[in-house]
Amino acid sequence: MKLVWEIKNKGKMIWPEGSKLVMIRGNFICEDVVLRKIEPGEKALVEVQTRLPYSEGICNGTWQIDTGNKKFGKIKAYVKCMIDEKVRTLVNMGFSTEKAKAALNNSNGDLDLAISQIPNI
Repeated sequence: MKLVWEIKNKGKMIWPEGSKLVMIRGNFICEDVVLRKIEPGEKALVEVQTRLPYSEGICNGTWQIDTGNKKFGKIKAYVKCMIDEKVRTLVNMGFSTEKAKAALNNSNGDLDLAISQIPNI
């Protein structure tokens, strides 16, 4: 899943091009994000590729800026996870929630592929 966040450089140091937004803690999977040059006081939109769990609840993470020479900051984000309609569809077809989640996870969310994989899980 792709999320788009707005971040702001609240410090006095330029974040040079090639700096990364790196997840240091969290209860979901998130790829590092390579940043463009961001001046102090400047805001930027970043696209974050994530893999959220197929369960309801709050997903949270903490990131740092890594310039290659220095790591700093704590950027916290929270994402509210709802049970996916695809999970509900599979459960309504008679599959257990666990099998539905596993099949969707293995098929990267493709419902038709998940249905074909459930007997093998």
